[in-house]
Amino acid sequence: TQAKLAAAPKKQSKSQDENVGKVFKVVEQMPEFPGGAQELYQYLARNIKYPKSAKERKAQGRVITQLVVRKDGSITDVKIVKGVDAELDAEAVRVISGMPKWQPGMQKGVAVDVKYTIPVTFRLDNPKKTSSDGVVTVVSYPKENNVVSVNDGEKAP
Repeated sequence: TQAKLAAAPKKQSKSQDENVGKVFKVVEQMPEFPGGAQELYQYLARNIKYPKSAKERKAQGRVITQLVVRKDGSITDVKIVKGVDAELDAEAVRVISGMPKWQPGMQKGVAVDVKYTIPVTFRLDNPKKTSSDGVVTVVSYPKENNVVSVNDGEKAP
């Protein structure tokens, strides 16, 4: 019986070892930005700056980003799945790469690495306005239809 008891912890360790290096797409508890979705919107609204030359070119569209939320909550492997414009893509990657640690995803009570997708929509509110009008639509979060409009540091209309 002592041999069986000694073997039990190895089985638990082995199941944890199976998760080493594995990146999940779906888990029992998905990762969450600190404070939830609304805080994610606010973080993006505060940090994304619509590149001036992209506004002048009237570049807009939906940039699909993908990242990995590590089991320690850190953000890694940020990449563009579907890009729109080199400058808009780079801005989305810059801001997402700098996010604070998330609450990690959990599978069977253990924190695991999870692949996560965040679409960032860059849209000039009114293409007829001059490029000095800085209000843009920045993000729509998956799972919800919320949209955040922000001002890129210029005077609000």
